[in-house]
Amino acid sequence: MRFRQLFIAESTQTNLQQSVTILNNLREYDSHAFKIKTMKKLTPIFLVVVCINTTISCKKETIVKETETLKAVASQSISSNSLINTKANFGVLVTALSGDDKITVAKLLGVKYVRQSLILKDFTGELPLTDKYLSNGFKVILNLNYKPIQNYKGERVPKLFPTDMIEYRNTLNKVFDKYTPEIAVIENEPLNDNHYKDTIENYIRELKNAVEVCNQRGIKVADGGAFSAQTCCILVYKDYFSRGMQAEADDFAKRAGMEDRFIKAAKGKGSNQRLLVKIREAEKMVKADAALNLDFVNIHWYEPLSDYNDPRISAFYFEQTFTL
Repeated sequence: MRFRQLFIAESTQTNLQQSVTILNNLREYDSHAFKIKTMKKLTPIFLVVVCINTTISCKKETIVKETETLKAVASQSISSNSLINTKANFGVLVTALSGDDKITVAKLLGVKYVRQSLILKDFTGELPLTDKYLSNGFKVILNLNYKPIQNYKGERVPKLFPTDMIEYRNTLNKVFDKYTPEIAVIENEPLNDNHYKDTIENYIRELKNAVEVCNQRGIKVADGGAFSAQTCCILVYKDYFSRGMQAEADDFAKRAGMEDRFIKAAKGKGSNQRLLVKIREAEKMVKADAALNLDFVNIHWYEPLSDYNDPRISAFYFEQTFTL
């Protein structure tokens, strides 16, 4: 089984120059990529997808001005080799722009990967933006969500995971009959209460079926990103604590800047019952990810990076977990 990690650092930015700065800042984490065991060897893979929400006016002169600004910044901050020759694989999710402008931004940032979402229930056989990305040489990370999280009024409504696995697999196959993404990502943050109102067991069932379909077709697949920086830190602390390594747990908590409420939760204490449930669900996801034939484990760290969500601090737990 090839098993690596998909590291997604997400950021909502309103300035293209800030987006370039984020990519440059993240480059320093190259040497700290996770080493996930791949049968008999360790394979360090580091993939960063920066989510850029660019609020550019529809006026032509404004688009031109922002584009020229990004070109100038790119020429100074992203040399022709700075992103291409790094061990990290950088990608971008650009929103709030038209398809052609998304292509322009991705090119100017010098990334190889682009992230796009697809609502499986709404798939009609064509993905025009994906076609554009592919024709421009980008590798597409396709987020496959069964249902939208917004209703027809634009209101956010947490959804259920699919229950009919025959229908689900058929729908996946219809997508893959037309498109072969670089990575298929199954749902988005399955432990996020703003996205879903279902059990983690139902998500694991969906993921298991999706992994089987992807494996049959030779498509690389990742879970939907159940692990945040907060979750990782809690699990690391709990792992030390459960093994009687209190000194190591305390040292880790200090280095990670963990809040007292998270330390209490890691010990199974505290008044936040929902957080305690989330920890148990995250532990189930760790076991499921380790058992499934996944290519990537999807972990979300959010920009700006700080001591609290520094992947160099909390990567150790997942390296241990998936190399046992």
